[in-house]
Amino acid sequence: MTDTWLILDCNFLCHRAKWAIGDLTHNGEQTGVLFGFLSDVLGLEQQFQAQHVIYCFDVGTSKRKEMLPCYKEGRHQPTKNATEEDIEETKQEYKRFRKQVHTLRTKTLPALGYPNILAAPGYEADDWIARACLTIVQHWPFDQAVIITADHDLLQCIAVNVNWYNPNQKQVHTLSSFREKYGILPRSWCTVKALAGCSSDNIPGITGVGEKTAIKYLRGELKPGKILDKLNEEEQHIRAQNLPLVKLPLGRTPEPTLIKQTQDIIKWRKVTADLGMTSLIKARKKSLSLRKRKRK
Repeated sequence: MTDTWLILDCNFLCHRAKWAIGDLTHNGEQTGVLFGFLSDVLGLEQQFQAQHVIYCFDVGTSKRKEMLPCYKEGRHQPTKNATEEDIEETKQEYKRFRKQVHTLRTKTLPALGYPNILAAPGYEADDWIARACLTIVQHWPFDQAVIITADHDLLQCIAVNVNWYNPNQKQVHTLSSFREKYGILPRSWCTVKALAGCSSDNIPGITGVGEKTAIKYLRGELKPGKILDKLNEEEQHIRAQNLPLVKLPLGRTPEPTLIKQTQDIIKWRKVTADLGMTSLIKARKKSLSLRKRKRK
């Protein structure tokens, strides 16, 4: 019998929880991110009938900064009209958010009994997600895996038994749907990102080349002209410069030791009760009940 793994982009899900739930507190501590995140986990486990969950986190500064000092520069910058009070409040809000994410990673998830929590300084959640996909494909080739993220960089990880799902847009990509939409293999997606660059990560690509143009170029469908000449001229250089940055996982990302383990309902009940999240106790019971019925 095959199992299904959820591979979670936890920083994405934590931001999603922050905006969806807002401020919740219990015993003087903010818990909105924790509640929203755990609610999402329950829903996703039920949606995909997943037996195992892998939690992938960003920690510290990415090693990509050593290769490209301007990497991800400009993120979390205040708006032009922001006052000093606005800037300070934004800093404090982000600090409170980071505290909840740290609590989730170091205390809540381990207390719940989840064994597959991947994080280490220098590596991003994307690297752990990609490495986990490779591990599953190698060790459990008949299992299924679903990457939960909104990050299109992770499209390169799609495989026969690895799908990509964006819960914000309810959008899923399988190997067949990816090939149908883009006309290339997922492993070529990193080349698309290398040629086009990535504005959100501050990675410069070839001027005038976006993802659509890069895809046409790889498919041999780009018409003769200045852009094609530019690509032919700069491709080798930009590949060498950008592929180490955009190809997942980052070189030397350690192989994780993944463990198959059933969720402990007793631990779930205790931890969520301690956090004042009684609704999650009921939701977990309902989820387990529905799963048992479907197995029958």
